[in-house]
Amino acid sequence: MGQYDFGIFWRAGQAVWMGQDPYTVAGFFYPLPAAYLFAVLAAVPQPVAYWAWLAFNLGLLVIKLRRRLARWALYFPLLHFFSSGQVSALLWVLATSLTSGPLSAAAAAVITLKPQVAFIVLPWTLWHWFRGDRRTLVTWLGLTVALWSIPMLIDPTWPIRWRAAAPHLDLATRGNTPGLWSLEPVMPRATPFFVVVSTVLFAWGTLQEQPIAWASAALANPAGLFYTLTNLMDTAPAWLIVPASWIAVGLSLAFHSFAPWMLLPMLVIAYHRRDTLRSFLGHRCKNAA
Repeated sequence: MGQYDFGIFWRAGQAVWMGQDPYTVAGFFYPLPAAYLFAVLAAVPQPVAYWAWLAFNLGLLVIKLRRRLARWALYFPLLHFFSSGQVSALLWVLATSLTSGPLSAAAAAVITLKPQVAFIVLPWTLWHWFRGDRRTLVTWLGLTVALWSIPMLIDPTWPIRWRAAAPHLDLATRGNTPGLWSLEPVMPRATPFFVVVSTVLFAWGTLQEQPIAWASAALANPAGLFYTLTNLMDTAPAWLIVPASWIAVGLSLAFHSFAPWMLLPMLVIAYHRRDTLRSFLGHRCKNAA
């Protein structure tokens, strides 16, 4: 296994232990609070920490998915997690466990430490908390502010260094997303179009059921890579999404583009709107006849 991403996390955690700047670790683009969490993993040698990390996440997936885990075992973004040691599986478990109360608020606060994932999974929950559970919403807001602000007592300049280290959201970066923005490299003059369509799609999705909200946000997201689609696990049947993930891999390699990954969120939306699609297509066929 490559352990590439996990190695970055572990070295950032080591930097914390040694009193060094985590942003001197090549490839570390997370907010500083995440480095302090990764320091827990860095308390032991990297190989031990890596296998412990995989075992911990696998245990969470077993608890969450139970027998359904076998159906998702070949989902490519999930396989990437096991290969690289990313945080995608943990964030998915946290996101799918959000209900109400302090624990859910704390989980949602942790999710904000990966903004490209938070963009997908949090808006729907925050909207519903705003409508019917403002106590949890306020708790989340307080915990999030504390999580991001307390490290500033130790290092008040970290947001500046984080912004300098993180990849800028330019055309090249947006072109690597698994959503609509992956088309921007071949349509560089259409940026205003992508802004409008993404905004409308994101707003519309937030008002729908959760699977559609997550899929719509994934399409509208101007940041992130294909493995952020780990969040689409269980939003539609595995028999539909797992093969589609491999089709996306093949097409991406063939066309040297991340645009084929749009297939997954589009299938999720189509699956949950299949009755509407059937009615529409039936109406069109009837008119054509």
